[in-house]
Formats: sequence, structure tokens, C-alpha cells
Amino acid sequence: MAIDFDLNTVPMAEGAEEFVQQTNSPSEIVASQSISENIENYTSSDEVINQAIGDEEVDPEVGMCFGTLEDARAYYYRYAARTGFVVKIRTTGWETINDQRVVVNQALHCNRDGYRTSRVKAPQRRKTVASTNCKARCYLALDKMTGQWRISRVEVSHSHPLNPKLSGMFSANRQLSMHVKDLIQQNDQAGIRPSKTYQALANAVGGPANLTFTEKDVRNYISRHLRISGDETDPKELLKHFSRMKELNPSFFFEIDVDENHSIRNVFWADARCRAAWEYFGDVVTFDTTYKTNRYDVPFGSFVGVNHHGMSTLLGCALLRNEDTRTFEWLFRTWLKCMGKAPICVITDQSLQMRSALETTLPHTRHRWCIWHILNKIPNKLVGYRHFDQLITCMKRIVFESKSKDSFERDWHDFIEEYDLHNSRWLNDMFADRHMWVPVFFKDEFWAGMRSTQRSESMHSVFDKYLNSKSSLLQFVRQYQNCVIDKEQKELECDAADLRGIIPCVSSSPIEKQFQREYTNSMFRDVQDQFIKKADCDISLINHHGTSIVCEVDQQKMVFDMSVYIRYQVVYCSQSSDVQCDCFMFQSNGILCCHSLAVLLHFRVTSVSSQYILSRWSKNVSRRHTYIRSSIDMDRSDESMTIFRQLCSDFYNIAQDFVATPEVAAILRGAMDSAREKLREHKEFEHQAAHVPSAIYSHTHDECPVSMDELHGPRRVPTRGRPTSTRLGVDLEKSIKKRARKNKNTHNHNKGPNGNAQPSPTNVATSYKDTRPACSEMTDNLAMHSGSFISLLNSFHNAEQLCMYI
Repeated sequence: MAIDFDLNTVPMAEGAEEFVQQTNSPSEIVASQSISENIENYTSSDEVINQAIGDEEVDPEVGMCFGTLEDARAYYYRYAARTGFVVKIRTTGWETINDQRVVVNQALHCNRDGYRTSRVKAPQRRKTVASTNCKARCYLALDKMTGQWRISRVEVSHSHPLNPKLSGMFSANRQLSMHVKDLIQQNDQAGIRPSKTYQALANAVGGPANLTFTEKDVRNYISRHLRISGDETDPKELLKHFSRMKELNPSFFFEIDVDENHSIRNVFWADARCRAAWEYFGDVVTFDTTYKTNRYDVPFGSFVGVNHHGMSTLLGCALLRNEDTRTFEWLFRTWLKCMGKAPICVITDQSLQMRSALETTLPHTRHRWCIWHILNKIPNKLVGYRHFDQLITCMKRIVFESKSKDSFERDWHDFIEEYDLHNSRWLNDMFADRHMWVPVFFKDEFWAGMRSTQRSESMHSVFDKYLNSKSSLLQFVRQYQNCVIDKEQKELECDAADLRGIIPCVSSSPIEKQFQREYTNSMFRDVQDQFIKKADCDISLINHHGTSIVCEVDQQKMVFDMSVYIRYQVVYCSQSSDVQCDCFMFQSNGILCCHSLAVLLHFRVTSVSSQYILSRWSKNVSRRHTYIRSSIDMDRSDESMTIFRQLCSDFYNIAQDFVATPEVAAILRGAMDSAREKLREHKEFEHQAAHVPSAIYSHTHDECPVSMDELHGPRRVPTRGRPTSTRLGVDLEKSIKKRARKNKNTHNHNKGPNGNAQPSPTNVATSYKDTRPACSEMTDNLAMHSGSFISLLNSFHNAEQLCMYI
């Protein structure tokens, strides 16, 4: 679509002879100053300039004088806004005075002047045409004798209707004040949607009609000024952000891995507070890379630990291009470089690449697979077997209730024999790697109560509040900062709650009071749960072996609305009052179990030794990371916004003390009016343009191996395979799978010798016969679009038979 604009068909209006010299280029307009001042060029002669709505009631007349061109132009803008039209600078005249080019005249036209022709036919035209050959205009000329600007000619009649009430809806009259911009920016960083921000601003002034902007202006400001546009700008802004954060706190750590084309491959960063928290909570960590909500679809990995309140705490984050062994090796080496020491235990998903990387980079760290991911695969792996529901229940019972490794292996073999699962390759692989996921193989190791990557995945919900599929790298990193601040605030609130009061005991046991004095309130609640469960425990048998006493403790539990008793063995030392239960809850979670507490109560022990009170859960330990505040990146490109926020804060602090009576408020307003007049006088005599150069940030080679100008964004990562909606033959494939699922219910009644579902030849033949008409119809439809696909369709009939045997 092409549109031709003819701006030169309107004859020069009468009085335009005063303009001695026109602009050499229509792309130049100027901001005027006095003759002795420097003149700077603007952008476009036909550009509509923003204007402020004023209160002047005087219409323009010939001979009106103004001190500067800016004053004259501002007056006419206010008149236009009050009347109901928009002004544009049509022409600007220049002259050379004292070897300096200055503006000597300027023409301000209504933006609906002239007329335009279009090659697009009227029924097909989508955009409106505003030109109506309007003659309204104002000519401004410089009086060389006095140096003032006057109106040499003015035309106030328009060729189109005017509506002053709708003047505020014109784009030229819509403007965002600094206060509004600041509020939009703060709400955007907090994850508040633009529609909610606009609604809050409208409510503050009594409705949208009283605003000088629309909701679209709010969204445009966010997209143009608060978003990173372009894949080349994104990495540079990311590096600037990291450099500013490191400048605010030298303990901030980041490292960027680039490829041979200087494109970002991997990024790792950790806040100073996270690095300090590692000293206390870096023993057990979960790591997960299943989050991919960003513009480049690169995986996001988070290292998460457990703090002294039992809450999740971030210990570093990474953006990875790939999930291969090389990438994970780089990440874990960088992680180790950042923290200084390796964790004792790590929980990850069932990734062979991650397992190989951990064995190479962290050979002494205990690695464990997330049990939730494994058990979640059972329905897909074992759905075709007999007694599916009983099979799952039996398998989970063996996994979670085995008390020893030998008992697990024995029960597992019986389970395989009972349900005839010898041919299940997945179960065989899971048994071979049983030391990576079965709880009984970890029960004598400390895991802070974790056995899955749920804590890492819970962080995803926090990021979902701020991010979407179009989020840039910089947005992602900044929202990590918000997440750290959020976690920091919650930890401080829990610390304040521990300082403010304690939770009452549920029993008269002095041991409970001992934990009450030492543990944080959150962890003391977990201890109290064990004291409550102690009432369900009964010591049935006691055997003495010197100073060691073996006690049999029966605990009553409800399983499927049935009361069952489970026996645990507790060994108690009468000399040292040490206790050990075969449930290994203390060794794994750091909390004494109810069986041990029952034995201690039986032998009338009044206090436990310090080995059972972990400093990890204590509220009486002074931790260094609690004195470190998370750094907040304040973009230094706009110093005026920073000054504005500081002035607003100062004014709020003063205003809140002077709102008691109207008299006191009037004194404050008078002081403000006086200060405003002084500032205006100061501004009139101030002719120096305030220009704050953007800061140049440097980095060391170990943080980023290339310079900022050479750094490129990560390559867009394509999704695996074709999109499901456009993949060739997807409809036929769905039809075959649907037919296969239908026939599985029928085949379950025809069991083979081993008891598993086996399809009979008759059913296969019938199903194949039933599906041929549908397949033929699908073939005819697809053949219309791709003749070369006919040979591929024939192969689907063979695939159909294979689906029947799954």
C-alpha cells in the first residue's frame, strides 16, 4: 500500500512574504532562543509538538509580543488546546546574524491544513485522512530591533468543526507527567498490569475523563521506555545492569559464557546476600531447569536451599542455552567458583547430562534424583498392566515404607514376581539406579526435609507474576532481584516474629521448653507436631544390653480409614541419654521423631544433649547474611527521575505533619507558591542545558570475556520438532492413537498367559477394518495439499497395527 502526500499545493498565504528564508530541509525545525543564544535543530517540520493546556482566555491577535519564540509558541499551543485543534510547525525561516544562524520567523498551522491524495481505493482504505485544507494559522516574526517575537498575521477560522471538550483526546495534547511516569515505572517493576495502573490513576482524579492521557499511552510508555527492544540491545543492557550491581556491592557475582560469535551462551549470577547465606544454608540444595518463560526460550536454572525458618531461599540463578553435559559442567564450575565450597547434597531431576556433569565437577557431593518426577511417570510407564491401581499402591508402599536396603530389595523382587513385570525396561532401570531415588538409601543423611525439587519449582510461580514469553534477559534478571527482595522481606518478618514472642508449649515436657528457647517459631511447630504424635506411640518391649537399651515402639496410624500399628526400634543409651530410631528422621530432617521422644519421656529424661539441637534451626545464632540488604539497581540514565523521587519523598514527610488543620496547610501552600516563583526566576536566568552523560561501566575478563560492543544476544532456541498444529500428518496420527486407546479397553478382557493385556488377532483385524475408511478419507484430504505425502500415508497403516500392540 502506498500513499502519496502533496504538501506543496497550498498557495503561500498572504503575509508570508515576511519570511526571508525557508528551511533548507523539511526535516528541520528549531527551538528558539534569543539572538545571542545557540540554536539547536529539532526533528521534523511537520511534527506535531506536545503542548500543555493552559488557562489563557485571550485569543491571538496581530501585534502580540513575546519575549522568546518558545513563549510565543507555548501560548499558541495553549490556545489550540483550549479551542480544540492541534498545531504543527509548517515552516521556519533562518538568517545569519553576527556569523550565527538564528531563527527569524516561523509558521504555525492547524494540523488539518493542505490536502492529500492516496493511491489506495476508498473501500480498501483503513486509515483516516485528516487534511481538510484548513486555513487557520499563526505567523511569528522576530523584531530585530527589540529582540522580541510578535504575531505578524493570524487566521482563526477553521474549515472543520471544533470541540474543546475532546481536545484532551488528541495525541498532541495527551501527556504523562513525571509523577505519572514514576508511578507507571514502579507498578511495572512490581508486576502490576497496565490496566490496573491506569484504573488507579483514574480513581485518584475522579475518573478517566479528568486524565490527560489514555490507557494506550500508559502501555506505549511501558513498551517504548521500560522495555528492551531488539536482540542486540538486550545483552548490552544486561551487562550494564550486572556492572551497576557489582558497583553497588562488590560481592555481587556474575559470569557470562559466549560462543565463537560472541553470542551469549550461558549466564550465571548471585546476589551478595545469597553468597553470604550459602555459608549457613548451602549444605543441601535443589536445582531445576524446567522453567523457560522468556523471549529466547532458554532454560532457567535456580539453586534453592532451606533457611532457619524452613523457607526456601535463593542461592544463585542461571540462564542456559542448552541442557547438555558441557553446559552443566560450566554452570557447576562457575557455581563452585562463586560460593567457594561445594554443597554436601544436591537434588535434581532425572537428567543423565546433569548427573554426568555433577560427577565430573562435584565428585564428593551426594546426588539425589527428585522422587516426585519418578513417581509421576508411573501412569505412563505401567498403564497397560493388569491390576494397575493395586500395582501403584504396592510400589509406593515398598518405596516409602521400607526400613532397610535389604528389605526394599527383597520386597521389590517379590513385587516384580507378583505382577509379572520382568519385561518392564523402565522398572529394571529404576531398580539399577535405586541408590539415586529410593528414600531408604538416604535415610542416614541430612537432607533438610527435602526429597524433591519442589522448592525450586515453587520459585517459578513467583517469576510467573512478572514474566511472559516476550520477556527480555534484563527483565528476567531484574525479576530475580525482586524475588530475592521478596524472600529477604519474608525472612526479616519471621525474624521479627521470633523476637516478638514465642509459641506456647503443647505439653509439660522440659524437652519441649528446651526446643522452644532455641528454635525459630516455624521449626518449633515441626517439633511440636512430633510431641503431639507421641501420644500415638506405645513402648511394647524393652531389652537391656549393658548401657544400651533397645525399645520396640508401636505407632498407631490411620491408613485408608483403618487403624494400623507400625513398629519402630529405638536404641537408648542410659549413660549419655543418646537416642537413635530406625526411622532416621533426625538424621534426615534434623527433628527428633515422636518415637525417640516417647522413649526419652519413658526414661524421664529432662533435657537433650546439644547434638540434637541444630544451630541450623536456631534463632539465637547471629548470621552474617541478615545484615546484608539486597542491592536495588537504580538506572542512572535518568537522573531527573531520581531527583524527582527524592523531592516527592521530602514533601510527603513534610506534608504528613501539616494536614491537621486548613490553616497550617495554607501556610505550607504559601511557602510552596513562594518557592515556585523563585524557581521560575532562577529558570529564566539559567541558560545552560543540563546534560548528564551516561555512565560507562567496565567489567573484568573473568566476568565477561568480550567487550560490551561485541556482545550479542543468545540465539533463538527452536522448539523440539514441528509445532503440533502444523506438523505433517498430525490429524491422521491422532486418529490412529484414538482408535488404539478405544481398543485397549476391549483387549484388557483378553489376557495372555502372563496376565498382561494382549490384543487378539481378531480384534486387530476388526480395528484395522474399521479405521480404513477414516484413513482413506484423511488420505484424500491430505493428497489435495501434498502429492508427495501419499507414500508416507501408506506407512501409517503399519504404524496403526503397531499401536494396537502397545
